[in-house]
Amino acid sequence: MSKSKFNLRQIFGDAFLIIAGALTLGLLALPYLFVKTGTDLGIIKTENVSLGSCYELITEGSNITEEALSASRIFLILVLVFACIVTLLGIIDLIASFMGKKAFNVTFISRIASAIFVAVAVAAFICIVVFVSKSGYGDVSGFDIYQIGTGFIMALVFSVVALLASFVAQTKKSKK
Repeated sequence: MSKSKFNLRQIFGDAFLIIAGALTLGLLALPYLFVKTGTDLGIIKTENVSLGSCYELITEGSNITEEALSASRIFLILVLVFACIVTLLGIIDLIASFMGKKAFNVTFISRIASAIFVAVAVAAFICIVVFVSKSGYGDVSGFDIYQIGTGFIMALVFSVVALLASFVAQTKKSKK
């Protein structure tokens, strides 16, 4: 038998970890919030107008006075950081699995990073939900005015995919 046997479970786990992290980075370019606007001659015709991408919230959101949106911005920055960490750990682990190096197996670290990734994505999503729910006026709720953008939703979805992918990859086995 050859020493450099490829472990398909390890390769699939690392590949999905890289894909989930990279897709999160790409999908943060989607809108973070939509405003429902528009009426047409008494007939209600709503349109969703984007308030900008998640990246725009991160870069241009320094003058935000709303606490929930500001907290959401901070958690989005952490989502961005952990998406990069998870992607890099997946790349390192994938290269190590191709080289047959057990010393570079970082699957356990990627599991921890993926769990934190999910936690900050959930926290960011909760903060945007709090912002939307508090943004209403009068008898109209914030959910009637705003719609949560797909950027937050996709960050949450792919953080869970990254966590699941980190558990597909195997950790190194100790010798007895």
